[in-house]
Amino acid sequence: MRIASVTLVRDHEKVVIPHLKMCKGVDRNIVLFLNKPISGGSVGHSDKPDRSLELIKKYCPEVEIFYTDISNWNSNLFNHALGLANDCDKVVTLHADTVLNDKDWQILLTFLKETDYDVYKLNMPKCTINYYYDFEHGARNCLDVEPIAAKSTTRYSNFYTYPPEAKVYTIDWPDFTVHHYTGWKLPATTKEWMEENKNWQKWTPCPQEIRDKFNENSY
Repeated sequence: MRIASVTLVRDHEKVVIPHLKMCKGVDRNIVLFLNKPISGGSVGHSDKPDRSLELIKKYCPEVEIFYTDISNWNSNLFNHALGLANDCDKVVTLHADTVLNDKDWQILLTFLKETDYDVYKLNMPKCTINYYYDFEHGARNCLDVEPIAAKSTTRYSNFYTYPPEAKVYTIDWPDFTVHHYTGWKLPATTKEWMEENKNWQKWTPCPQEIRDKFNENSY
């Protein structure tokens, strides 16, 4: 069983290196760099890219880099990403601004190798923490259930619509957590926004193990 990780990258300089270094044990670690700002379902891409590409080349030279001019966040982009790893059986498509701890990453990788589903969705309301501005301001406020992995032969339509005959598994395991730094990419969440929304949410601090993954890098 060959597993690849394909990560879409544009404005992720604050988190992309911990994300890519998280992907230990995959047969191919691939970045698909977005040459143009993305419109559609993805929020937070600037007109001019940040230092993400520069940092990847410096700190993760083993990562394969591909480029695309696709500028819509939809099935065309996702299918292109899956097609880059057509020599592998499964493809992890976690977002570039997400990080898992070592235990959860290994659980995910092992499950992909030992099961035979076409699409692996994540119960994000249960298993994801969104971080706004810094490590102290995380919130379990996701609403979506989206694919985070699939067979490389899977092809979506519209957005994340998969064929009706596809075998689908939804990950909602206890204590499995995806740490999502949604407010960290450009245009980033501001201190003023945080002050205005200080009573909006009961904030969840980020665990030290995840914070340490950022401290391992001197960039």
